[in-house]
Amino acid sequence: MQLERVHARRRRRTDPLRERRARAGRSSRAVLFELLEKRPLLTAGPLSAVLPSLGGLVDAAVSIDSSEPAGSGGDGLQDILGTFTVTNTNDSGAGSLRQAITDANASPGLDTITFSIGGSGPHTITLSSSLPSITDPVIIDGESEPDFAGTPVVVLDGNFISGSPDGLRLAAGSDGGTIRGLVIQRFGGDGIEIDGADGNTITGNYIGTDVTGMIDQGNDQDGINIENASGNIVGGTNPGEGNVISGNGDEGIEIDGSTASGNQVLGNLIGVAANGTTRIGNGEGMWIEDAPGTIVGGAAVGAGNVIGANNSGIIISGTNATGTVVQGNHIGTDVSGAADVGGAFYGILFHFTDSTPLFPIGIPSNSTIGGVNAGEANTIANWGADGVNVGYGDRHAVLGNVIRDNGDLGIDLTFDDGVTINDVDDVDTGANDLQNHPVLLSAGIVGSSLVVTGTLDSTPSTAFDFDFFANTTADASGRGEAERYIGSFYGISTDTNGNLIFSDTLGGANVAAGEFVTATATDQNGNTSEFAVNVTAGSTIALIAEADTFLDAGATGTNYGVSTSLVVDRSGGDLGNQRVLLRFDESLIPGGTTILSADLKLNATQNNGAFDLNVYEVTRAWDEGSADGAAGEANWNKRVVGTNWTTSGGDVDGTVLATLNTGATGIHTWDVISLFQSWHADAKANNGLMIASPNTGTTTIVYDSREGSIPPVLEVSYLVVNSVLIADAGGDYNIVEGGTLALDASASDDPEGDPLTYTWDLDDDGSFDDATGVKPSVAWEDLPSAIADDGTYTIRVRADDGNGNTDDASATLTITNVAPVLAATGSATAGVGQSYTLNLSADDPGNDTISGWTINWGDGAIDTIAGNPSSATHTYTQIGFTRNITVSAVDEDGTWTESDLIVGHYVSGSDDVYRFDGTTGDFESIFESTSGAMSRPYTLVFGPDGNVYVTGYSSNNIVRFDAAGNYLGVFSSGSGLNGPDGLAFGPDGNLYVANYSSDSILRFDGTTGAFIDNFGSGSALNGPAGMDWGPDGDLYVSSWDNGRIVKFDGNSGGAPTTVISGLSFPEQIAFHDGDLYIANGAANDIKKWDGVLLTTYFSDATLDGATGLTFGPDGWLYVSSYDDDRIVRFDGTTDNVFVDVGSGGLDRPE
Repeated sequence: MQLERVHARRRRRTDPLRERRARAGRSSRAVLFELLEKRPLLTAGPLSAVLPSLGGLVDAAVSIDSSEPAGSGGDGLQDILGTFTVTNTNDSGAGSLRQAITDANASPGLDTITFSIGGSGPHTITLSSSLPSITDPVIIDGESEPDFAGTPVVVLDGNFISGSPDGLRLAAGSDGGTIRGLVIQRFGGDGIEIDGADGNTITGNYIGTDVTGMIDQGNDQDGINIENASGNIVGGTNPGEGNVISGNGDEGIEIDGSTASGNQVLGNLIGVAANGTTRIGNGEGMWIEDAPGTIVGGAAVGAGNVIGANNSGIIISGTNATGTVVQGNHIGTDVSGAADVGGAFYGILFHFTDSTPLFPIGIPSNSTIGGVNAGEANTIANWGADGVNVGYGDRHAVLGNVIRDNGDLGIDLTFDDGVTINDVDDVDTGANDLQNHPVLLSAGIVGSSLVVTGTLDSTPSTAFDFDFFANTTADASGRGEAERYIGSFYGISTDTNGNLIFSDTLGGANVAAGEFVTATATDQNGNTSEFAVNVTAGSTIALIAEADTFLDAGATGTNYGVSTSLVVDRSGGDLGNQRVLLRFDESLIPGGTTILSADLKLNATQNNGAFDLNVYEVTRAWDEGSADGAAGEANWNKRVVGTNWTTSGGDVDGTVLATLNTGATGIHTWDVISLFQSWHADAKANNGLMIASPNTGTTTIVYDSREGSIPPVLEVSYLVVNSVLIADAGGDYNIVEGGTLALDASASDDPEGDPLTYTWDLDDDGSFDDATGVKPSVAWEDLPSAIADDGTYTIRVRADDGNGNTDDASATLTITNVAPVLAATGSATAGVGQSYTLNLSADDPGNDTISGWTINWGDGAIDTIAGNPSSATHTYTQIGFTRNITVSAVDEDGTWTESDLIVGHYVSGSDDVYRFDGTTGDFESIFESTSGAMSRPYTLVFGPDGNVYVTGYSSNNIVRFDAAGNYLGVFSSGSGLNGPDGLAFGPDGNLYVANYSSDSILRFDGTTGAFIDNFGSGSALNGPAGMDWGPDGDLYVSSWDNGRIVKFDGNSGGAPTTVISGLSFPEQIAFHDGDLYIANGAANDIKKWDGVLLTTYFSDATLDGATGLTFGPDGWLYVSSYDDDRIVRFDGTTDNVFVDVGSGGLDRPE
């Protein structure tokens, strides 16, 4: 089979479909792979360039220049990356910010404006006229100023500009830019205006304050105005990314326009100073007007904003203001929730855009305020009016928030109208459909749990969710507010009359006796009600009838199970002709309790005369039935389907349990404690109760049934008998190094209901001194040092009831290793023959020690250094190349790199380029499709611009991707390209292409892709494939069809000379430490040539069809194994499989 394959490879040119390597007959053809940086997915591989990342360079790119020594500050990097440096505080001229913006606007693509202003900061740029609008993508990086030390020191001051100028204006065309680390103050317009520019990031700025972030220096209009611009991010979730946006005359942030979609506001201080508590209010905190899909805050750590000291916190208006999500924010408090930074009016207001309240125009809808999952709730407190005013619009879900200490209502439906009274069947309309609120009947404490019962009268046959809250003090309205969220019931539906009943347990509510409990109801469209009237938590539970009906001697086969009424008469005879049956589920009352009282309560709606109403025990089981005045069970004759009562009219014990005689309507009460105690002790079966009268006459009484407005209840008070305290440590727990440990002991139980305190022993040293509370979150830096590394540990909790009783419980904590974050930084230029310094650092959240570094300098040299030095040096000897430096580090857990492995997929019609994790080899992703522009990707390299260049063998072109894998378009086509294979950028910055089918090397402009010339060809070159620049400055090329390596003069090209012959279909080649390494395809080995001798460097059973090769940041040689579909690696002694067979679809890589 090997002979057959080689024979097929020789049949080139005669049949294009069977050209070289029998290409159409092979299932795939993957290109030489390189390494890409994983964070932030920018290029970092051999013969490629690296762009700066927000967190610094993970791998460094160096431009080698003969005229500028390393660190000289020359324009080498500026030419490559479009970097313009502000060197003074002048209003205009060379080195000014104004000039830098002008230059960046004239430079296509993403540019960078950095700062290097002499002297110590702050550096105030006092402007006399507006800066140019930004019309091209740019990163304005105030944090690049050398004396930046965590807070902005570059100040833009607009106080001396007449009119209403904006500080910085991002106009159309400036998509994807960043404004970072500036103070923007005293402009007559907005601090920053984003007008029609998408995808920008505003981070780490002080907008409207002085350089300390503590003194009001506000802009006259908005701090930030986003106008019809989408996908912008204001702030961020990491420390230092949030902005201080305070002191501005109008809104801190305004987001306006129907095309201003998907903007995010994260981690900012809006209306407060940089310390997070001092008031420097804006006019309003935020105004979201007609903008869809805005996200304010979030559940992630650091995503929430502090919004305070403004007239109102957030105002949302406009028809297109849909899908707004506000989560995880502190609106009216500092981030701890302790400091009062509220404002005069509303925490959150849903309003209209225009006209008058009687005829509003532009009403928002479909918003989410808070949530019940971790981190989603907002704290909304200390506002002069309502916490949340849903003045207009519907489908505004207000869920799980802490809402407290507001001047008016916690939640108010309809603008400034106070409490909205429930209406029958909830037929009224208005804000949030004027959703009726629940009616709470009881909140019974059972250990750490709370049994809640209540009702809702609303839209018939509709499902509702209920959120419950506890308060230490009651709001003046008697409704809420919501000091803390304690749980939810979900998906409970009303019946056909619009009524529903809930009776259930909230586990882990931890409500103390005497606290006030309230609730909201939210329909499935997201319409949330106002808060319910509070009930006081204690040792009373109102059991709502789980079944009720009445029996009628005048209609012996008729069932009234779903009637809204229950009827009792006095007609003589035994117990009258109309009798009520009731049954209650007593299992909600906790076991081991003493029953103190049990009162049966029914609401009489009609009463035309007083008579005795007796309560009896029912002795046989019965079904409620589902009829209302029609045939069915239970009825006068039958108790269940197919079974009669023993005595018509119901089987009861004749003993009268309680008697009431009244002619009034309203609540009628009977004491039935003796029977309930028997049920609770399991001394008697619970078949329910009957209400009947033995009196003569014709009088009747009508009560509400469980389907009516006020259902029958059995109100039970109880005392928990002293019992054993049981601690529960939760878990088991799993976190990664650097993660936060969220503990949970809420399943601990004290049947007496005593409030419990909790202490934690996290390092298993016997001392419970590492954390406190029922659900503490312990940051990584606060974990005991004994467990601050990957491994498995035992942690313990101690619960204390305050009465001398304690209990301990344990759980397992597993901490998973996290790779260290490596950083390699240095000057962007290096002088030939001069020492170049690379700064090294590693950040590992675990207790791991870096024991060594490997540095691939990008010019074929690789150094391995023991220990953890802060820097390393290297001397470059060749002029004009852009070299990428990739690094790896070793600790006790393994070898780590920030780079990815990318491999192309050679198959007819394919344009796939695969990405694999550079540390683990795991499949990650596929580059964006070219939609047919490229066919059969063959070889890839990285250009000086940091982009990925790939040859399309069958499409006869070269395409380009950015380092994240986004397709950028065709770079070169035509101009004689015919089966392009190998690629290499030369010292002149141009792109050299091995043109397989014409046996030539073509040269293209490295910036524009324009054809320059035929650099070289000759009889020695037969099927050029791989290529690399040698240390002698010449271009080396593998000649596949005649088994040679040839070289071209690096300056003149022309005809090549043969340096190696006798190879077996050589593929990719690479220089390392002065030696040439060759993938010797059909021989299944790697050859090494030192300039004189040719030896076998690597040959193993794991290698079958050696094609592509490169040296990684760890110094290993990575080789594609064509015939068994995997990537192997070799360190000179040991080899192993790095990417296994078919991973991610990998198929016959070359």
